[in-house]
Amino acid sequence: PKLLGRFLWVWVEDKNDTQRVKKAVDQWYRKRAHESFKRYLEKCYMVASRHNVPEPLLMIRKMRKRWGSCSIKGRITLNFNLVKVPVHCIEYVIMHELCHLKHNNHSKAFYSLLTRCQPDWRKRKETLDRFRLS
Repeated sequence: PKLLGRFLWVWVEDKNDTQRVKKAVDQWYRKRAHESFKRYLEKCYMVASRHNVPEPLLMIRKMRKRWGSCSIKGRITLNFNLVKVPVHCIEYVIMHELCHLKHNNHSKAFYSLLTRCQPDWRKRKETLDRFRLS
């Protein structure tokens, strides 16, 4: 696949082979996710690290019910479909998960940290909520 303007062009032997087309598109999105999420994580971590948030490991995979998650072992997992939403929404999900590395809940302390790290997180979340997880 190749992005030309606003269109993603996909070349396959049989254009009616929807499975092959879908696989090619998914691979293209997955590659873009790996390229960009690492950069966005580095940017967000520069802010979060000032608040003693530990440095995470990053995983990217397809998730059906979440944009992201984190483990108590310090791993952040991002849904590769996040690559389809605006950058400020991706940064919101990353910052949300980074804050969970310090507060593994949705307590007042968690939201206080999130607000210090990303003061406009509510606006970003509001935009993200308009997108479907598919």
